[in-house]
Amino acid sequence: FTFLQGMLGFFAAGTAVILLFALRFLVGLSEAPSFPGNGRVVASWFPSSERGTASAIFNSAQYFALVIFSPLMGWIVHSFSWHT
Repeated sequence: FTFLQGMLGFFAAGTAVILLFALRFLVGLSEAPSFPGNGRVVASWFPSSERGTASAIFNSAQYFALVIFSPLMGWIVHSFSWHT
């Protein structure tokens, strides 16, 4: 859904706003089960003594991805412009 947001430039302004709202809604709808799903996986697959570590790894991975990909995205924007 995030990829499809890049295609909104091909639509008129009114249609693009409606599609943007719909796509952002779908992003939230599809990401919403990730944290409860992780809790279920951790509870099912890990012993009690390792559940805290498993949850911490899952929760910290989203911030680690920002650390890794922010410089990459900065380089892409600098090299190819924000349109890319």
